[in-house]
Amino acid sequence: VRFCNFALRKYFAMAVPVLLYAPNLIGYARIIFTIIAFHYAFTDFKLAGVFYTVGHVLDAADGYAARWLNQSTTFGAVLDMVTDRVSTAGLLAILAQLYQNYHLLFIVLLLLDISSHWFHMYSSLLQSSKSHKDIDRSVRGAFLLRLYYSRPILTALCLGNELFFIFLYLYHFDPDTKMFVAQDKQSVWLTGILCCSPVFLLKQTINVVQLSAAVGNLVDHDLRSHESKRKKQG
Repeated sequence: VRFCNFALRKYFAMAVPVLLYAPNLIGYARIIFTIIAFHYAFTDFKLAGVFYTVGHVLDAADGYAARWLNQSTTFGAVLDMVTDRVSTAGLLAILAQLYQNYHLLFIVLLLLDISSHWFHMYSSLLQSSKSHKDIDRSVRGAFLLRLYYSRPILTALCLGNELFFIFLYLYHFDPDTKMFVAQDKQSVWLTGILCCSPVFLLKQTINVVQLSAAVGNLVDHDLRSHESKRKKQG
C-alpha cells in the first residue's frame, strides 16, 4: 500500500505540471466556453454565439502558446483535436435541430468531420508520424494534405468553416440585422454565410480527400501485412 501511494504521488508530481501547461489550460477554457455556449444555444443566441466564437479564437492561441513557451505535448495535441471535433459536432447537431428540413445534411457533415479526422489520425499513427499534421510525401493525397496542414491555410480554412456554421446559427435567430452592401440592405449574417460558403465547400472537399486517402493508406498497410505474412508462411 505504501509503495502504491508513493508511486501515485510520484506520478501526479510528474503529470500535474504537464496538465497545467499554458496551452492545456487554454484547452480547458475552450471546453468550458463551448459547454456554456451549448447551454444557452436555444435560450440566448447572442451569449451562445459569443462564447462559441471565443472558444474557437482560443484554438489559435493554444498553438501559439505551445510553440512560444516550448510546451508542445502529445496530450495537448489530442486535447486540441478532440475539442475541435466535439465543439463542431455539437454545433452541427444544434443546426440540425434549428434547420430541420436540412437535418440530414448537417448529420452527414458531422459524420464526415469526425470520420475523416479519426481515419487520418489512425493512418498517421501507422506511418509513425509525430503529429497528424506531419504528412509523409509517399502517402495518398500527400500534396493536398501537406498544403492543407500548412499553418496559414489550416487556420484560414478552419476559421472560415466555423464562421460559416456560426453565421448559420445566428441567422436563424436574427435574420433581420442589416448592413449596407452595394447600397442594398442585406442581412449581416447572410452576408457572412455567402462570404464563407466557398471556404466551407473547400473544407468539406478536403475532409472527403482526407478520409479517402486515409482509407487507402490503411488498406495499403493491410495488403503489405498480408503479403509479409504470406511470404513468411511460404
